[in-house]
Amino acid sequence: MDHSQNKQTYKSIYWPFALVAALMGIILSWGVLSGDEYGRVNLLYMLMLYFFVPVLMIIITLLGFISSHSHNSAKILIQSGLFKLRKLEYFRYLQKQHLSHIWLVQQSQVIALAFALSSILVFLFLLLFTDMTFIWRSTILTPEHLHPVLEVVSLPWSFIAVAQPDLELLRASQHFRLEQTAVNGVTPSQWWPFVLAVQVTYSLLPRLLMFTILGMRIKRSASAIDPVVSNEDVVSRQTTKPAGHILPLESLNGIFPILRWDAIPDTILNQLRKSYSQLGLEVCDVWQGTQEQSNALADSDMPIILVKAWEPPMGELSDQLQNNNGYILPLMWRDNNLGTINDINRDEWLRFAESNHWQLLELGDTTDV
Repeated sequence: MDHSQNKQTYKSIYWPFALVAALMGIILSWGVLSGDEYGRVNLLYMLMLYFFVPVLMIIITLLGFISSHSHNSAKILIQSGLFKLRKLEYFRYLQKQHLSHIWLVQQSQVIALAFALSSILVFLFLLLFTDMTFIWRSTILTPEHLHPVLEVVSLPWSFIAVAQPDLELLRASQHFRLEQTAVNGVTPSQWWPFVLAVQVTYSLLPRLLMFTILGMRIKRSASAIDPVVSNEDVVSRQTTKPAGHILPLESLNGIFPILRWDAIPDTILNQLRKSYSQLGLEVCDVWQGTQEQSNALADSDMPIILVKAWEPPMGELSDQLQNNNGYILPLMWRDNNLGTINDINRDEWLRFAESNHWQLLELGDTTDV
């Protein structure tokens, strides 16, 4: 596979995500900002949608960036089955370079950006063509309670006087009635600069910054991982012992779908599942080459493919590996007892796994075969 071509086709924006998020932004923002039948917009609902939720989602995104097992909005959309990203060549390339997690976090920023931009456009549209009035109601809160909170919210744009929360404006907005036109010279419609600043500061700018940083990291990592390889290097790799990394099976944690590429006995599978009970090993049927199995392999999340260690890798297996990214586990056994594969077979499978950008696994404490 020509990896340099894949890098050129890398997409920093997956547009179906952006379109879905933009549509959600339009629907939710229209529902919140259009207000009631008199055009009155609840200021507290607005704060919930454009301040508290974005800040919470940013925290979740940062935590998700640390752990590859956590979820983000892009990952959830993929798991819903609506988007078949694993069928896209550039996404398979990112999987093979172990960059798909970073890319999915970047796409969660795309989703947030599309939502924020559509929300701002809806807000500007309503400002131009409707008479927006901001009100708030609370059984417990008073203007004196709410004002310090809004002052903290507005700290990033404290140099813009017109967008600062005002105590008199809060009082004028509380339980506002249509017959009221102004209280102490202020009207509730004067909240719009504050609302716009909240949207830009907490929904738009942080996501734009994270999107840019993640994009730079992906490009830098791809360049470092996938350097240009000369013909001499290729020949050298084929004639020398590979220096790749083999991952112990016990180091994995989670639930993994298992594909039996070869007819491995059930007794061996039972030993494997018993010895590694901490893993959720979901064993499927032996590979028959059907289209259904091919689609299932392409859609699986980090599958483990079981092969006979002593049999050489086949071209058909290499073709199937191009559709996903995961693990290869060569097995060796004698008298229905698992054992450790020899160096010759291990090197052959390691070279094969590296050439297809899959991770080779090996068993831990077993008796040599």
